[in-house]
Amino acid sequence: LNPCYQRVKKNTQKNIKKQISGDTQKVYKPPPITIKGVKHFDKLKQLLTCEEPAGYEQKFKIISNNETKILTTNENQFRSTIKMLEENNVEYHRYQLKSEKPFRVVLRGINHDSDPGIIKSELYDQGHEVIKITNIQIKKKSDPKNKNSEWTHIRLPLFFVDLQPRENNKDIYSIKLLCHQVIKIEPPRKNKEVPQCKNCQAFGHTQNYCHRS
Repeated sequence: LNPCYQRVKKNTQKNIKKQISGDTQKVYKPPPITIKGVKHFDKLKQLLTCEEPAGYEQKFKIISNNETKILTTNENQFRSTIKMLEENNVEYHRYQLKSEKPFRVVLRGINHDSDPGIIKSELYDQGHEVIKITNIQIKKKSDPKNKNSEWTHIRLPLFFVDLQPRENNKDIYSIKLLCHQVIKIEPPRKNKEVPQCKNCQAFGHTQNYCHRS
């Protein structure tokens, strides 16, 4: 075969694959579901695995602090396991599925009065589906020297942009011009604080996904 033909064919297949992957959603491993103080493990195991096909049942990991983690194989099994636990009044906590979690970036260097609708439209034209755009503000005293002065909100040339989770999410970092403005897009700073649940007071998860009394 002509080597030029092979090269063109290979590049064409690569481009098609890239286009397809950009439109599809990445498959993530589901997070664990955690139950504390399991008294009848065999009953729990039978309850959850009885309807699963052989070889695809949930797996269980026993933790030293009297916790049992349920490991599921995919999101459908993750959801069906949660449904089964709730129907049987089993208390648990979990974490948000990555497929449900927006991909957040910080848009830096764009005027705070820029129309979010235009920002959203321009990002969409470059292959990124925006869920939400939020202008970042800081709170300051109108007169720092006067303790009784009123608080005022100052809008910054910064925006949080939440994207639909896609294979091409990280491509957004290569965008340098938006709304005729030179900008920089970067990941948000990671919060190093360990979260504490306001429902059960335990550390390591939040009340949004806690189902303990």
